Parts: sequence; C-alpha cells; structure tokens
Amino acid sequence: MNYLTEPTEYAIETRQRHAADTVYARCRALGLQASSTACAQYAAEACARKILALVCPGGTCTVRYFAGATWLCTVTPPAAQRRCRVCGCTAADCRQCIAKTGEPCHWVAADLCSACAPAAPQEASPA
Repeated sequence: MNYLTEPTEYAIETRQRHAADTVYARCRALGLQASSTACAQYAAEACARKILALVCPGGTCTVRYFAGATWLCTVTPPAAQRRCRVCGCTAADCRQCIAKTGEPCHWVAADLCSACAPAAPQEASPA
C-alpha cells in the first residue's frame, strides 16, 4: 500500500559511536533507526530503505548528503515517477538507454528521454 501521492523528503541524522565504530542513522519524523559498521552513508541508506518500506512500498528513494551529519531521503511514489513514452525508462532505471547509447539518458521533455528523442515522432509545427 502506498501512502504518499507526491515526492516527499525526510531528514536522516547520523551519529558515530567511537567505542563501537558503529554509525547510527535516525529519522526523527518517523521514529526509525538503522546502523552500519561501514560508514554514515550506508547507515543513512539503511534507514532510507526502512522509510521506503514504511511510507511507500513499491516507490523509489534516493539519499543524498545535506550538511553536517544530516542526509536527505527523497521518497517518490510509483505514480509520480517520470516514464519515457517511447522506451518506458525512469530516472531510477535507464539500463536500456545505457545499452543503446552507452550513457545514462536525461529528460528532454516531460515524458521523453534523450535516448529516444531522435526516434520520437515530431509534433507538427504551425506553418
């Protein structure tokens, strides 16, 4: 069940316990926690997966560093994801575009990626 209808950001705070070499990540807004013995990014990503499972299963999430010990998790529900009208790629998955062009695509229109732009039918321009 998806609870979100539009992309939503959640702050994730990280803190390292020096004695245990473990980094803890916490989303105060949802009361979720995760940890990692590797680094703050992995702890934040683990917390983001918990956020996604709680608020929007089937959606996607991206984690990016914000400032200090804070990371931002953006959760995007499936209906809000852009999809190319020609190949069906999304911002989260453009493997077929990479296979076709050798590089990730980008959006050239609301529903058209750069890999498909030359192949897409052109709209008639007023004469």
